[in-house]
Amino acid sequence: MNNGNYKFGFAQSQQAKDEAVGTLLASLDWAVYSFSSQRYLLGICPRKADLRLFMTLIPFDEVYIVHLKTNEEMIEDYPNLRNYLREIYQIPEVKKAISM
Repeated sequence: MNNGNYKFGFAQSQQAKDEAVGTLLASLDWAVYSFSSQRYLLGICPRKADLRLFMTLIPFDEVYIVHLKTNEEMIEDYPNLRNYLREIYQIPEVKKAISM
C-alpha cells in the first residue's frame, strides 16, 4: 500500500494505472479485514509497520483522491481504517510530529 499511490501517480499508461489502483484497493481491503479482528497490523501493540501505514493513510483522502484521483473511496468511508488512524494518532510522539 505504501507504494501503490506512487505507482498510480507515475504510471505511463492507463493499464498501469488500472493495475496500481487494483493493488491499492486490495491492500485497503486487506487492512480493513485485519483491523476487524486486531488493533494493529502485527498484533496488540503498534510497530514500525503501523507507523508506515499511518503515514500513507493520513494524507490519503486529501492528496491521493483529490489530486491524483486514485479512486473514489475515502479512508473516512472505512470505519476500521478511520478508527486505526485515530488510535495511532493518539500516540504522543505521532501527535507531536503531525501538522495537518
